[in-house]
Amino acid sequence: MIWKRRKNGPEQDELWQQAFDTTGTITGERKQQLLQSIHQRINSSSNRRRKILYISAGAAAAVLTAFVVRVAWTGNKLTPVSKWNMVASNEERKKIELADGSVIWLAPHSAVKLYPAFTSHRNVVLEKGTAFFEVAQDKEHPFAVAVNRQQVQVLGTRFTISIKDTVDVNLVVKDGKVALSNQSGRVIVNGGEQVSTLQSAAGAVATVPEALADWWLQHEVRFMDITLNELLDNIEAYYHVQLNRKNIQRNTRVTLTWSFSQTLEENLNVLNLLTGYNIH
Repeated sequence: MIWKRRKNGPEQDELWQQAFDTTGTITGERKQQLLQSIHQRINSSSNRRRKILYISAGAAAAVLTAFVVRVAWTGNKLTPVSKWNMVASNEERKKIELADGSVIWLAPHSAVKLYPAFTSHRNVVLEKGTAFFEVAQDKEHPFAVAVNRQQVQVLGTRFTISIKDTVDVNLVVKDGKVALSNQSGRVIVNGGEQVSTLQSAAGAVATVPEALADWWLQHEVRFMDITLNELLDNIEAYYHVQLNRKNIQRNTRVTLTWSFSQTLEENLNVLNLLTGYNIH
């Protein structure tokens, strides 16, 4: 320990030593007072050193704790999405059977990314197109689908997600319950309900036929009293195309059978015969 010097004199310790050694000018009582003062300074110095030691030890412990936490976090960090397994469909729909018993159906020209160790982290990214999910029950490992910076989380249900553009999605739940989370908050969607987003914000939840969630997985489907606008939305989402809707009454209601054994053009010809429009 280094003690500070006075500006115009020797060190304080030297003054004390001189006074203690000068027996002719200081009484025994004064010497005892000076001795006690010296002891107090020694104890004070020792306490400061112990405090510094405690502080240093505490800081070291904090650094060590932070290091351990960092290592633990790094050890549990999910694999980057860029390294997830990509699965895509071509002109036809594709079935994906997952390790946990869940199933994903991809509509034509659709793609998903799957977390490599799927049973421990049931995470999926819908990259493009439309996908129907049949999720196996596993309460300890929630099933999450990320799409357009939004997330759908479930425990066990069946639902379809369609990408509308670079920011928005359409979600139709066949049964069970899912939560859609985005910048506008969190909305619960039950079986037989549908919700779409606009600028990443969820709109009103609407009641729809349950069959609307997986209509494109059937050999053929009968659309009953459906608006033309809603029908075309589903067709565009499934086939990943954009149809010409000029000069049509979008709220016109139609009933027809859509057959997947026929091409898109053949089905549209039937629709145009029923409505008198030229949708192509």
